[in-house]
Amino acid sequence: MKSLIYQDKVTGYKYRYQLPDTFEGEGTEKVKLGVPEDYIDLSKVNWAEFKKALHNSLVENGIKNLKDIRTDGGNRKLQQLVCRQVVATILSAISK
Repeated sequence: MKSLIYQDKVTGYKYRYQLPDTFEGEGTEKVKLGVPEDYIDLSKVNWAEFKKALHNSLVENGIKNLKDIRTDGGNRKLQQLVCRQVVATILSAISK
């Protein structure tokens, strides 16, 4: 089996399908004949809750503007806050 990616021309979303090694038609709609691989359904993610939690983390950590991000360690701190909150929000959505 091989794994191929298909991009829907209407929505722009990409999907991955499992197909036999002998499959010919990579890059065509025939890829959709394969077995779809399941991915996290992001429509279940509460992005409003993510926005609020990230806002609160920025306030708690004193990151209020671009200057704060550019100061010593500010960029790294911002990356950590965003990553932590994205993971927490997605885990919360898929564990329900």
